[in-house]
Amino acid sequence: MGAGVTSGASDPGRLIGDVARQLGISTRTLRYYEERGLIEAQPRATGNRRYRDADVDRVVRIRELQSMMGFNLDEIAAILAAEDDLARLRAEWQSGQPTGRRDEIVREALAINRRLQDQVHDKLDRLQKFLDELEGNARRYRRVAREIAAERDQ
Repeated sequence: MGAGVTSGASDPGRLIGDVARQLGISTRTLRYYEERGLIEAQPRATGNRRYRDADVDRVVRIRELQSMMGFNLDEIAAILAAEDDLARLRAEWQSGQPTGRRDEIVREALAINRRLQDQVHDKLDRLQKFLDELEGNARRYRRVAREIAAERDQ
């Protein structure tokens, strides 16, 4: 599933309700993120979902990408997968690979980074078009306001 890095077997995790309250979201939202494969709850022998700190951090990241960049969950899934791939490559790099593999790692990381940049540029282009439209509307509104003021002054 690739839903983030776990923080170790000693972390029993926090109950779904506690995490939801901490983050200011509903338990249904957490369940939905889990259904979409964006996060992964820990095994729940007691029937209660538990989330480790890494899972909570991942939810915070999801919310940031939604609020800051306006990405939808499909876009966020792609971003998270890319970030997971980069983390995997980073760990592989740090494990001490031969030069040939290190070169491959760098090329893979560059390709992933380029895809992420492309995704952000696409979003920025769409935002710029919307901003241009709003600015055009504002110019028209100011022109109409001047015309109304000129008619009133006559």
